Amino acid sequence: MNQIKSELQKIRQLSPREKLCYIWDYYRLHFLFILFFLVFFFYFVFPLFTEPKKNIVFSLAIIDSSQTAKTDTSALNDQLLQALGDDPETDQIQIDTSGTTYDSSSSSTIKIAILLSSVGENDVIICGKDLYEQYNEKGAFLNPASCATRLSSAASAAVEGNAVALDNCPKWQALGYTDYTPVYACIPVSCKNPERAITFLNYLYSD
Repeated sequence: MNQIKSELQKIRQLSPREKLCYIWDYYRLHFLFILFFLVFFFYFVFPLFTEPKKNIVFSLAIIDSSQTAKTDTSALNDQLLQALGDDPETDQIQIDTSGTTYDSSSSSTIKIAILLSSVGENDVIICGKDLYEQYNEKGAFLNPASCATRLSSAASAAVEGNAVALDNCPKWQALGYTDYTPVYACIPVSCKNPERAITFLNYLYSD
């Protein structure tokens, strides 16, 4: 306490310029720490609580995705928002690239089973032939031709069973999100937005 009084008394005896120099010399680390804290809070923490959460308007899962897809799917996200007529300020596309058949562990198998089950939340599943045939036999996919929204003639020409083949789809191949063939786009029975799933398939086969 006496030390604080002595410090204040010393400061009072200084000129305004000397006071500033004294305070800066002895308390600059405190000021810098406070400044760092304020910058960190307002640039990183505050936005987490103030920015509105975006609505997920379409969900896509890519099984055995390429490294390109795992690194960045923003190109497809931006293109789809425009194709679906959604607002990038309030809406977003959810793209899951975590599912893989290359890992035979139980956790990976369970992950894929959930993605393709009736409790999955994806509107479209991109996968290879083996996985498609395995789950199509279990009735996991809708026939795209049975949806209310109709496939375009180009997309219809690529229909194989309950899937749309993407091997000869220029837009999908240009994205580089899969590096295996054949590759199928399937609409799971749990799809909540079949009309958007069809719009997505039509977009891939549009000029």
